[in-house]
Amino acid sequence: MNNLRTGRSKFRVRLDGDEHNDSRDTIHHLMGMVWRSEFDRHGTDDPEVPLGVGGADAEAATFAAVTLVQYFQAGHISRSDAAEAARD
Repeated sequence: MNNLRTGRSKFRVRLDGDEHNDSRDTIHHLMGMVWRSEFDRHGTDDPEVPLGVGGADAEAATFAAVTLVQYFQAGHISRSDAAEAARD
C-alpha cells in the first residue's frame, strides 16, 4: 500500500480516472478499506474495537480483496515500467 501511495508515478491502472479522480487513489482507498477492516488479523491498540467481524463485513472485505487480486493478477494494476514494456 505504501508503495502505491508514495510511488504513484511508478504504477499504472488500466481504467484511467480524470483530473478530479485518479484511479490510483481509488485502488489505494480500496486497499485501505480491506486493511483497516481486518482488526483480528492486523490488530489494533484500540480496546473499543471488537476483534471479531460479522458475516456481512467479512463478505464485503472478501469481495474487495478478490477484486484487488484479480486486478493485479490480470495486469490491470502494474508498475509503469512493466506496463510500458507490455505495450511494445
